[in-house]
Amino acid sequence: MIEKADKRERTQISMSFVKMKDVLFNVLAISTVLAALVVIFYEVQSSL
Repeated sequence: MIEKADKRERTQISMSFVKMKDVLFNVLAISTVLAALVVIFYEVQSSL
C-alpha cells in the first residue's frame, strides 16, 4: 500500500519536472527570438 503511494508520488514529481522542462524550453526559445528581433531592430536603426 505504502509502496504504491510512493510510486505514484514519484511519478507525479517526474511529470511536473517534465512540465517544468517544457516551460523552461519555451521561455528559452521565446527569449532567443526576442533577442534576435532586438538585434535586428538595432541593426536597422543604426544603418538608417
